[in-house]
Order: sequence, then structure tokens, then C-alpha cells
Amino acid sequence: MKNAVAANPSDVEARLALGKLYLETGDVVAAEKELSKAQSLGAPPGRVQMPLLKALSTQGQFDKVLKETEGASDVALMTMRANALMATNKQKEAAEIFGKVLSVQPDNAEALIGTARQAAIANDMDAAARLTAQAVEKSPRSADAWMFKGDMARSQGKLEEAEAAYARAIEAEPAHRSAQLELATLQIARKKFDAAKASLAAAAKNNANSMQLVYTQALLAYEQKDFAGVRENVQKITRVAPDHLPSVLLAGRPISILLPTSRLNWR
Repeated sequence: MKNAVAANPSDVEARLALGKLYLETGDVVAAEKELSKAQSLGAPPGRVQMPLLKALSTQGQFDKVLKETEGASDVALMTMRANALMATNKQKEAAEIFGKVLSVQPDNAEALIGTARQAAIANDMDAAARLTAQAVEKSPRSADAWMFKGDMARSQGKLEEAEAAYARAIEAEPAHRSAQLELATLQIARKKFDAAKASLAAAAKNNANSMQLVYTQALLAYEQKDFAGVRENVQKITRVAPDHLPSVLLAGRPISILLPTSRLNWR
């Protein structure tokens, strides 16, 4: 795809395909660049708008998402807008949009999960659980629905249930990088190191240079007392993000283990 774009920078189809590939592999910055270029070259809105909005949303660019979805009547765009409103703490407006979507599509997974999130924020865990159960029952191929189910179970200390939900998210969307990482982190916490290693290997197939992936690899190395592995992975991150405190501290682990000697001489 890169070669096709390099050979013909005005090739809309190549830009679209490359942008979507970047999005699937978690490189959302590159995805935004390619999809924005495809949009400016006249790509059909129905093919470029949703992946571009997803790239923007993943980066936390919610103001852009809100601008792009203003006045939207398409259900997918409406739910994207509602999620952006939630992220900017405009809960009432988000609830209104989720309600409109559910009035025409009662089993819409995105709207059900959005409403479940709002219920959880309001500490109505019974409603959140009921809505989440409806979402995964009616849309068993929705990775996002399974992810939320896993997150909610994990927050309640139901680790086995959370692990099963993350596994279902991966089953629904094998390239779902965050599902693999959440599963690996949970497996590390449960001392299931071989399973965590397999989950990380699967995640690395999509984006081996992801900071969160490398950090989780460092965490696994620490739990296995592989301090050389900890140092190697943390240094990969601190070379490009020296202020990434989770990597530097690994949740309060001894800093002398994690950093090269040259970085300890700060004074």
C-alpha cells in the first residue's frame, strides 16, 4: 500500500486502504493522516468518515469528532457523537442521543454500551450489567461490547469473568490490540505467564512498537524476575518518551533496576 501511495499520491483507493490498515494495526496518527488525505482527494464520505472519526476519537480529539458529526442523522455517526460528548463530560446531551438511537434500534450495541457506561458512572451497576448483557446477547460479534463487559467485571474483582470477556472480544475481532493487551495484563496479575506471553505475541503482530505493548512486556518480565528484560523494554520507551512514568517506575518498582546507570546520575 505504501508503494502504491508513493507511486501515485492522488490515488484515493490506496490512501483509503492504507489508512484503514494503519487503523487496524493501532497506528492512529498515521491512519488520520492517510484518511484525511483521502477525504481531501474526494473519497466518498460513507467510506472515509467513520474510520477517520475512529482515528480521531482514539487520539482523544473529541472536539474534531463533534465538529464532524454536528447535525448527524446516521445512527453510526450519532453514536460516535454521543461517545465524544460523554468524553467531554456532556452526559445529558450524550444520553439524549443514545436514547434517540435506541428508540429506532433497541439492540444497537454501541448505544447500549454507551448507556451502560453512563449507568456505571452514576453507580447504577445493576442497570449497567443489564444493558451490557443485552449488548453481548444481541451483538455477540461486537468486540467493544465484550471489552466493556470485561472492564466492568474486572473493576468488580470478577477476574475469571473478565478474562473470558476479553477472550470473546478477541474472538470477535482478532486484530483488536487493546483486547490482547488487557487480556495479557489480567493474565499477568493472575500469574498466568505463558498465557500472557501468547497474548502479547498476538498483539505484537499488529503493532510491535506500541508503547503500551512494550510496557506490558516489561511488566511481564518483572513478574518473572527477568530484570534484563525489564531494563530492555523500559529503555525502548524512555528513549522516545523519557517522562513515561509507568515505565520508569513500573508501579513503584526499584528505579535502579529499570534505568541504565547513565540516567541515574541526574544531579
